[in-house]
Amino acid sequence: MNRRALLGQLGVLLSTGPYLMAAPADDPENEKARAETALTAARREADAYTIRFDDTDAPPMRRYPEPVLRWSNPEVGSIHGSVFLWTIN
Repeated sequence: MNRRALLGQLGVLLSTGPYLMAAPADDPENEKARAETALTAARREADAYTIRFDDTDAPPMRRYPEPVLRWSNPEVGSIHGSVFLWTIN
């Protein structure tokens, strides 16, 4: 399998975060709002990237609109992160 085919299948992952390292998680509704704020910030960060295969003539990779993984760590506070995926196809 050539490199282009392999990269087209695997894509590129970018983890954005952690965001909102704040006080320990408190009210569930407040935590839900923080998670949405973090997701908005992560999308804005991911949108700042244009990823292409080796040469500059290649079309940019396509980013999946939603993160493939969203994570948090309530044990140490209000921390949220996202992992985005770009593929050639």
